[in-house]
Amino acid sequence: MVKNKPKRTLDAVGQSQHATEETTQDKFKLTEDLALKPKTSPVPAGRLSPQISCTVLPEDKQMLNEITIYAINKAGKPLNTSSIIRALIRLGNKRKDELEF
Repeated sequence: MVKNKPKRTLDAVGQSQHATEETTQDKFKLTEDLALKPKTSPVPAGRLSPQISCTVLPEDKQMLNEITIYAINKAGKPLNTSSIIRALIRLGNKRKDELEF
């Protein structure tokens, strides 16, 4: 007596391959948009140098830390040193006559 042979089809393999191809196409689609986008410079046109370098005395560093803490508390969010320096430049521009050197 002959037993019924199980059906051997490749439907499951085809479905798996189709799912894999869709996932792979989606991943490449994300990077394709980035690759085709024209590159823009993250540096603003008015920036003169990537870093301001100078010697800071310990007392001045302590004052900068206090100003930074005050500004963070006033803004209610974390601020980086460059934001603090830009704010100090704007303040110095408004009060030029009070600047001490």
